[in-house]
Amino acid sequence: MNNLVQNNLAHGETADRISSAAINLMLKTADMVGVDLQTALGDIAVFPQKRGARPLAAPLSPVQLAATFQALIAELCARSPQRDAQGAPSRDDVDLFCYCLINCDNLAAAIDRAIRFTKISNDRWGELGLYEKNGRHFFFIDSRRHGDTLAPAVIDVFSLSYFYKLFSWLIAEPLPLLQVSLAHPRCIDAPSIQGIFGCPVVFGSEPTALAFDSSALKKPIVRTYRELVDVLQSLPIALMPLPRTTSVRAQVEMIFQRALSEHAELPGLEAVAQLLNQSVSTLRRNLLREETSFQAVMDRLRMQRSMELLSETELTIDDIADILGFSAPSVFSRAFKGWTGYPPSKYRLTMLMQSRGR
Repeated sequence: MNNLVQNNLAHGETADRISSAAINLMLKTADMVGVDLQTALGDIAVFPQKRGARPLAAPLSPVQLAATFQALIAELCARSPQRDAQGAPSRDDVDLFCYCLINCDNLAAAIDRAIRFTKISNDRWGELGLYEKNGRHFFFIDSRRHGDTLAPAVIDVFSLSYFYKLFSWLIAEPLPLLQVSLAHPRCIDAPSIQGIFGCPVVFGSEPTALAFDSSALKKPIVRTYRELVDVLQSLPIALMPLPRTTSVRAQVEMIFQRALSEHAELPGLEAVAQLLNQSVSTLRRNLLREETSFQAVMDRLRMQRSMELLSETELTIDDIADILGFSAPSVFSRAFKGWTGYPPSKYRLTMLMQSRGR
């Protein structure tokens, strides 16, 4: 049956969005430990029972994939209980954990908050920690699980993968890993794990950890609360496609978008440069290479946001000018007319008439 899940994925719309290495490891593990995913899933997703049968016409949705993953992890946890028998984190625990990280300023603050969160969660997450050695940092986990060698190892691999993908998603670029260490013997083939993390893997080395360059801790958290709400609907599948390395222009846009979503003042050139760990001159040069400028990026975002607020809300012109960081409503009105050819009030009236079909 698990082969059918794999075939169904290969022909579905989600195949190019999801880490094939993680999916393959998940299905291989289910077969190795004898987990019947169909029984675990119940009516969430139904597969033909005969191996080699034609795969379903409809591909698995991200939500169904998430349910498949969670069913496998639940079975593995049952076969590898924690030493203190506290049980695995619930879905609510995971959601609350993510909500606690989204408002952090940078990766260092997010990891620190993650560690502190798990300490007050009755050890359901095991132990998390961070330490520095020889210019690199190590984020480690101790799931405190025992039993046969395969189940605890797979749980730790998927746990590390979850944190790796979550941290990468928060900073909108892959966390630059140097090495993955697993405190388990070589019970899983290394290529499967390397396919997930994209770096060397060392077995039998304590603690189980991600090693990365210390400079990554300064990376700003650029994702918004609204984006997190969408991602939480299909964890951990939604995190499996690693974000591509983002252009400087896109990183500046994300910083502005986050400020707007939090109703905070838009940061200036020096503040954005500091968030990106660049000098002002370097930021300007990098934006120039992408054929844009700091002011152009800000103006474009302000224009888009102002058009949304004028057409979708009843906020006054004064309120919109204040939200977008203009020194006065008259300055906003001049800028808006320069962008669109219309004063804000006329643009709002035009959008209102169009919505009413006039």
